Amino acid sequence: MPRNKIAVSAMWQLASQLTMAALSILTVKFVAMGLSKELAGNYNSAYGFLQLFGILADFGLYAVAVREVSRAENRNEVLGAIIILRCITLVFALGTALLLVWIIPAWKGTPLPLSVTISSLVPFFTLLAGIIRTVFQVNYKMHFVFIAEVSQRILTASLIGLFIFFGVRGSTDLQHLHLFLFIGGIGAFLLFLISLASGNRIMEIHPRWDRALLKKLALSAMPFGAAYFLMALYRQFDMTLIALLRPDFEIQNAYYGFVLRMADMGFLIPTFLLNSTLPILSERGEKVEDTKKLLGKILLIILIFGSIMLLFSMLWPRPLIKLLTTDAYLSTPSYYGSDTALKIINTDSRGPP
Repeated sequence: MPRNKIAVSAMWQLASQLTMAALSILTVKFVAMGLSKELAGNYNSAYGFLQLFGILADFGLYAVAVREVSRAENRNEVLGAIIILRCITLVFALGTALLLVWIIPAWKGTPLPLSVTISSLVPFFTLLAGIIRTVFQVNYKMHFVFIAEVSQRILTASLIGLFIFFGVRGSTDLQHLHLFLFIGGIGAFLLFLISLASGNRIMEIHPRWDRALLKKLALSAMPFGAAYFLMALYRQFDMTLIALLRPDFEIQNAYYGFVLRMADMGFLIPTFLLNSTLPILSERGEKVEDTKKLLGKILLIILIFGSIMLLFSMLWPRPLIKLLTTDAYLSTPSYYGSDTALKIINTDSRGPP
């Protein structure tokens, strides 16, 4: 039975990620078509800056939530305490992000501070929905996640697509940038609403204050949070460094940002494959059962998937970039483009983060 549950859970997550990847490609394509390179660079820089603080806000709580809720006798209390912790980390991390983006001298007078402020709606609602996702994970009801995530992407792609349909191309109007970012926030809010409504059908979801439990969960999550944060520094901080160090960061992050989006799409499937096994691994760990065979099979799947990603990025970078963006982002004899960056960056994308 556990193997069947894992398989069904993984299949729903795989279907969700594949559908989301397709809709994300469409959304990114629309952004690349609708905005000028300068505004596209601001769009990418805003999300790149927030990704680091999103990882900080996550604090490893999702991994701890799946483990603790799956083995708890009173799941409602544990989940309620984790929701409280999530709210605390969200306020701290996103508050710090917004404070920094408005006071850093290099970004004063640029569209970036307001862009980050608007786009902060996305990690706020997405991370709240992520905790509710625990309910579906431990009960193997991942079809609710499929519905929520795909609905979010359909709404986002459709609303941005309307601008393209009505003729917006290479816009230099800041209002278009802000609207594109706000649409992302609307999509994240829909994700949260559907997740909350669906989760309440399975178990009661509301915050619960238990000081002792909060302390225990925070200490349990801290090692995960530290590991994820350090990994985020490695994978996500480069766009922020470009924005800090380069006066032409908007152009640079226009080229580089879309490549990072492609790499992030590739990381999603192996990451969620691992997440789908967390409840079973937790149970087997408690019972001191062997997990080598299960982990070996998962590792093999991830290696195969990563190798396919590497081959595609090395052999067909130009068609992939053209699919995701426009011809303006391709390399020419006089300068490197996004296709060159794709070759380089995917050499380290052969496994999960």
